[in-house]
Amino acid sequence: MAFESINPHNPSEVIGKVEGAGPYDVEIAVVHAREAFFEWREQPASIRSDALTNIAEDVEKWAEELVRLTVTELGKPIGEARAEVEEAGAILRYYAQTVLAPEGETYPASRSKDWLITRRYPSGVCALIAPWNFPVAIPAWKIASALGYSNTVFLKSAPASTVIAGTLAPIVARHLPEGVFQVVPGGAESGKLLVEHPDVAAVSFTGSIVGGGPWLDRW
Repeated sequence: MAFESINPHNPSEVIGKVEGAGPYDVEIAVVHAREAFFEWREQPASIRSDALTNIAEDVEKWAEELVRLTVTELGKPIGEARAEVEEAGAILRYYAQTVLAPEGETYPASRSKDWLITRRYPSGVCALIAPWNFPVAIPAWKIASALGYSNTVFLKSAPASTVIAGTLAPIVARHLPEGVFQVVPGGAESGKLLVEHPDVAAVSFTGSIVGGGPWLDRW
């Protein structure tokens, strides 16, 4: 189903018109994400770190356009919009360094010659569902942590920030193998298709208890 993103300053101005993802679109996207996961999880931390750094550089390069869209599509004051985009770049750079930190922990074993070692593994395909009020910073939090630790991801933004998400898509995806990062446009129905898909291993949802309630039993 197609929907429009409207300028809240001028409701007669349509910022963008997008077709929401349906069952077929989501199925194809998940297949690509699953295939990409097997390649992405094998990449060393240095490659993942470089990817996040490059994404941060592009976010900073496109900062004024992202600020303009945040003001136009959501009505956010320009000072707050500029601070948010700057924060997004900082978040990406933070995770670019965090993924290089030592991973895992060791614990005392019952016998002196034994070792108990933990290690973290990626979950797989992740659905990242973001709200409208911080359309650049919140996706950056979700994207950086998930990608940095070898997951493949979908960003499902709020319909009100669809144009911003579409602008972020090439900025992020150009630094990653095909299928590692995808944007799934749409409203609640598109999000429901992602959350309930059996091949989606994890969901990051920012929103109200009412909005997330139907899916809480699964997760």
